[in-house]
Amino acid sequence: MRKIKHKNLKYKYSIITFLICLPLLVTGQKSEKSLYLELEHNYKNAKTNSLKEEYAKKYLANAKIKNNKIQIAKGYKLLADLCYGEMKLKYADSIILISKDLNHEKYPAKGFIIKGNILYELGKSKEALNQYLNALQFAKKNKNQFQEFVINFNIGLLKNILGDRDEAQKIFKYSIDLIEKNKENKEYFSVYHRVLYALADSYVYSYKYELANEVTKKGINLSLRFKDDETYSYFVLNSGINHFFDKQYLVACDSLKKSKEILHRLDNQETRIALCNYYIGRSLINLNKKKQATHYFKDVDSIIQQTNDITPELINVYSYLIEDAQKHNDLTSELNYTKSLIKFDSILDTNYKYLKKNITKKYDTPKLIQDRDSLISLLNTNKKQLNTRLILLTIIALIFLAVLIYFIKRNFNNKHRYNQLIKEVKSRAVKNDEDTVELAKVPTLGIPEHLIEKILVKLEKFESTNQFLHKKYTLNSLAKELNTNSTYLSKVINVTKNTNFAHYLNNLRIDFAIDKLSKDPKFRSFTIKAIAQDSGFNTAQSFTNAFHKKTGIYPSYFIKQLELKNK
Repeated sequence: MRKIKHKNLKYKYSIITFLICLPLLVTGQKSEKSLYLELEHNYKNAKTNSLKEEYAKKYLANAKIKNNKIQIAKGYKLLADLCYGEMKLKYADSIILISKDLNHEKYPAKGFIIKGNILYELGKSKEALNQYLNALQFAKKNKNQFQEFVINFNIGLLKNILGDRDEAQKIFKYSIDLIEKNKENKEYFSVYHRVLYALADSYVYSYKYELANEVTKKGINLSLRFKDDETYSYFVLNSGINHFFDKQYLVACDSLKKSKEILHRLDNQETRIALCNYYIGRSLINLNKKKQATHYFKDVDSIIQQTNDITPELINVYSYLIEDAQKHNDLTSELNYTKSLIKFDSILDTNYKYLKKNITKKYDTPKLIQDRDSLISLLNTNKKQLNTRLILLTIIALIFLAVLIYFIKRNFNNKHRYNQLIKEVKSRAVKNDEDTVELAKVPTLGIPEHLIEKILVKLEKFESTNQFLHKKYTLNSLAKELNTNSTYLSKVINVTKNTNFAHYLNNLRIDFAIDKLSKDPKFRSFTIKAIAQDSGFNTAQSFTNAFHKKTGIYPSYFIKQLELKNK
């Protein structure tokens, strides 16, 4: 009996001890959470980056002591927000490594997004895409809709860089709609000005200057409201580029210089500073200030040499620099600029294969290599004071032979393509004389067959009445005119015409131009610009590009051959 009493007493004291310690355990847990919140609050409100870094390191150190992986990842994220380039990449890798096996709402997707953003800024588009795809996998797995939104937007940026402007603009517009529907959500609204910048930038390079200007003004007001100097400088840069393309060169210079001044105060903005210099240089050339322009182009070269971050527009700076070196008979500079152009062209070829077809080059790669070798031979010969006549004659002979072969081959190919075009014109004429039109048989595509038939009949009428010559058509406007929806119309065109809507319209317009040029001598006497406009194109350049893309020859050559044939 006594023994039992002793046990009960011991049990009683154990309970009392537990009850006394329980508040201490709870207080300890609350204290740890409060510490993180306090450090994060101090980090956000710190006025200098050095002070922010101090709080971020305390946050990380405390998390490591407790071995709290999520908090460790957050600590690395706080540090990553304070730096750029390689250091930021290291922190992103640390976030991924510590959180890769966790099923957290934000991690490790956050680490992949940060890494993708850095690689994007460094011009490594392919590597950036891989990181975004990894992030998307985890965001979907952990059902983080905001991360999915951010990743899709970033992929839109890559599409824009690769020249797929229409697709990129769809993503940006969708992103803006989503943000405006979620204005109360601070997370969504915090990236609003960046999405606006992406859309404005895409509009500029799509020659939609009024739309670009409208979105840029909206973005400038928003970035000023948020006191975001970085994004504000981007909008001012974008405004300058837009003014340049709109031929307002003095206004362009003012905006670009203003953007450059702000960018100089920010860290690691070299590529955007190079863009400022490039478009200031091009504006000065149009203002007949070539000497000043060369100074800016040399600054662009200096930045590119340091960063190795090249874009399809910046590479064109070497055409100007090579021309200037040739003008001043500066063989050493000409050789160096030629080497740089070959080097960066190779980088572009790797990172921008889809863009490369849109880049106008004064020097193609084989010619550049040949020019480089010629310059090296000439420089070495001058230094050794040897007789150069034989070497020069050999080089000239080889160049002449190469040029001759090139022109013979090009003339042969152009003749062949011209003959093919004439055959196609005759074939279409025979087809148009037939009494009946057979509708293409297509799979259902999830669309009722009677609707497909209706769309095809209306498309046939659209083509036969030359309605496509109107410049106003978009997928949505044509769908509305045909009394259907854009999804159905897009699917039917993709399958029956074996192309997308934009190419479908261009092909119809080019076929119209070819037929009319073949039959109408008066039409052949028009300027290329007039022919382009009568064929439904906005500019002579867009018509020429579309004509060459479809036929392999330029409209001027086609017209010349028709005139020779009809003499």
